[in-house]
Amino acid sequence: MGDSVTRQRLACGLTLVVGTLVLAWSLSIEPADALFYPATALLAAVWFVGAFLARRPGGREAPKPTEARRPAADVALGAGVGAALAGAFLVGALVLTQIPALRDPVQQLLDHADRGVFVVVLVLTLVNGVAEETFFRGALYDALRGHAPVVTSTLVYTVVTAASGIWMLAFAGLVLGGVCALLRRRTGTLHAPRRASSSVKGRRRSRCCVTSPSGCRGRSRRGGCATRSSPSPWPTRCTTSWPRRTCRPTSTAPSTSGAPRPSSTPT
Repeated sequence: MGDSVTRQRLACGLTLVVGTLVLAWSLSIEPADALFYPATALLAAVWFVGAFLARRPGGREAPKPTEARRPAADVALGAGVGAALAGAFLVGALVLTQIPALRDPVQQLLDHADRGVFVVVLVLTLVNGVAEETFFRGALYDALRGHAPVVTSTLVYTVVTAASGIWMLAFAGLVLGGVCALLRRRTGTLHAPRRASSSVKGRRRSRCCVTSPSGCRGRSRRGGCATRSSPSPWPTRCTTSWPRRTCRPTSTAPSTSGAPRPSSTPT
């Protein structure tokens, strides 16, 4: 038993090192760069492989009889908690974007979600959420038995996300990681943590409505949204096509005399 626990913890440690490096690299890639997609897929693969290598012999600890729940109940619990967390994060983002000094970290955190191909980003986000829960609230949580797994796994998750250099991501990791660890302890399974994580991360595409509410009216079918974040004083309509996001003004630029020209699109 001692050798298996040692092997499990060594596998977790190696996975954490590799995963941290891949996470930092993936988030250092410029938004809309096609390299971001394989990098994010690689990150999910690291967490999945690490969870497999560090799996506990005999499987995870079963929930206590008094806490036994059906999978559907766990999924429903995770969905409810995740929806509440997503709402809190969106409100927090709305507040932070009103503070100039704090706006850039929020923009930096969500630029990839805005400028990527909607379907690809959504799928990768959801897959990474499941992969993270499988490793952090699965294999790592089991490896930390007897060492305050809720607190320790949350702190490790926070440190890993902080390595990205984005403090907003580290804070979100602290909150999300703590909640998912509590769900794991409560249910004894990964159904609730995975669903909660998916509920939070699957709502990142709402960012244009949070940081630029007026842009929601221009959301395109392909995931683009009208926004006033460009240097031009005119709104832009952005559409996404592989591998980049293209933005065009919805109105012509003002003339040199200072008088605005007529809009080129109906209002």
